[in-house]
Amino acid sequence: MPLSNLKSLTPRQAERRQRILATAQALVGELGYDAVTMRMIAQESDTAEKTLYNIFASKDRLIALAAHDRTASIFVTAFARQPQAGWPRLREFARTAADMTLEGPLLSRTLAALLVEHADHAGLAGIYDDHAGPIVRDMMDQGFLEASVPLAELVRTLRLAVVATVMFWSKGQIADAELADFMVRRCAETLLPYATAAGADLLRPAARGL
Repeated sequence: MPLSNLKSLTPRQAERRQRILATAQALVGELGYDAVTMRMIAQESDTAEKTLYNIFASKDRLIALAAHDRTASIFVTAFARQPQAGWPRLREFARTAADMTLEGPLLSRTLAALLVEHADHAGLAGIYDDHAGPIVRDMMDQGFLEASVPLAELVRTLRLAVVATVMFWSKGQIADAELADFMVRRCAETLLPYATAAGADLLRPAARGL
């Protein structure tokens, strides 16, 4: 089901979709991607297997959409933790992303690969446009980023930086204890080329891991 059609779901359909995606995440987190089948997801979510295929078409697409929901929930959690707009929110998002990655390492490794292989299904671009875009605009309004910032490209670069960090972690290139600081550092480094003098003073310590 295209992400653009989600608003047309009835409450019952929306509940079913959420139940299926939550079940898929739980199973993958417990058993790993290869061990989980559409039949298992159907049984555990109390959904007919035929209905599952009608809605999601394939296991890859289903899990990619689960990754979409998980990413959206990271932004929601981070924003609830940090009401202050701008850089504090982006920094909290980076830390929350690291926390949630480490809470379910098997699930996170699976979703990281799918976010790269099935980026269109996951709809990550839309999530970052909706959540990271306002953060960048707030930093522009606050005078920390130049008014001429290429907004769409910068949001895209932030998205790629976060996904790449999780991918490197999934390959053992970043230790668990380093992940949160590394994630914050990569976000700060991404913003620095577009920073004003005040923004550079704000971001440079984070980019240096301070």
